[in-house]
Amino acid sequence: MYLLPAALLISGLLCNPFSTTANAQEHGAHTHGEADVLIILEGTSLFITLESPAVNLLGFEHTPHTDKQKQLTKDVVAKLQKAEHFFAVTPACVLKNNSVDFPFELENTSTHHVSTNGNHTSKEHHHDVSLNVEWECKQTNKLEIDIKIFEEFKGFNSITAQWIAFDRQNAAKLNKHKSVVILEPAQ
Repeated sequence: MYLLPAALLISGLLCNPFSTTANAQEHGAHTHGEADVLIILEGTSLFITLESPAVNLLGFEHTPHTDKQKQLTKDVVAKLQKAEHFFAVTPACVLKNNSVDFPFELENTSTHHVSTNGNHTSKEHHHDVSLNVEWECKQTNKLEIDIKIFEEFKGFNSITAQWIAFDRQNAAKLNKHKSVVILEPAQ
């Protein structure tokens, strides 16, 4: 499965200078309005992983209770299963795998939220959504990836993108005005 090579590369990326303590504190694992994207180009395979708080996609992050919330969740999952709508890759690559993880059924995925008054008595469920995508690319000498998720979901303010390609790594902060990542060999 394509996740094993990506997981190994992710573990290597997490030990790099981009994942310093300051960076981890600046962009925590669960910050509303923010998300993380990891892009890996390995040979002709392009892997993209998006990690986001559910609130960015749904407007809420608790287990869906009402019929309206359940339907919205189904609609969002259906949209995310069409990754080519959110990640425009130029030149075009062929979509191979696409998986969406909405962990609402797993109660142990929640964390405790400290209320603004500093008490630890306030609890909220925080759920994260993962989108994992793999493409096969015929041409990889220069890839442009336009992350168009800002257009569809207004809950996103910024995305921290990290990528590994051509034996190099890089990072950038993306937003609705700056949403393109370019992968190309060093000149």
